[in-house]
Amino acid sequence: MELLPDDVYYSRLNTVNLASGALIRNRAGEVLVVNPTYRDHWLIPGGCVDKDESPAETCMREIKEELGLDVAFSRLLSIEYLARRDYKPEAVHFIFDGGIIGEEQIAEISLCEKELSEFRFLPVEQACELLNSSLAVRFRAAFEQVNQSGPAYLERGSRLD
Repeated sequence: MELLPDDVYYSRLNTVNLASGALIRNRAGEVLVVNPTYRDHWLIPGGCVDKDESPAETCMREIKEELGLDVAFSRLLSIEYLARRDYKPEAVHFIFDGGIIGEEQIAEISLCEKELSEFRFLPVEQACELLNSSLAVRFRAAFEQVNQSGPAYLERGSRLD
């Protein structure tokens, strides 16, 4: 096997899209979902990771930009590997525990209107009905991990842990 210079070796490695979101709950145990202006289904707060940004940093930045909330994460709840499909690149998606927010924080939510048209707190099963099927599986797994140790691991929509 030919030994390659580091710059050549690393330039040949796969590029993977990273995204992160948060599971944020209210005191009633309902979960936060958002309605983006650019999709036909609802999402959880979060977004795609920018270059040289960690998934946790991305999630905190997106929640601040889109909802006006400062959220600290206590831990990772789920991670999923998604293979390349159609026009979408290979991806890894993270869901962090955004904790429980009170009525005073909920009242301070300020939507970035060019990206989000509304938000709702719903029981997890009702929330999952609004999400696309791939995100719903990952989100349910994350919700199930709230009172468990360690994150859930999924590949292509199936739990492997």
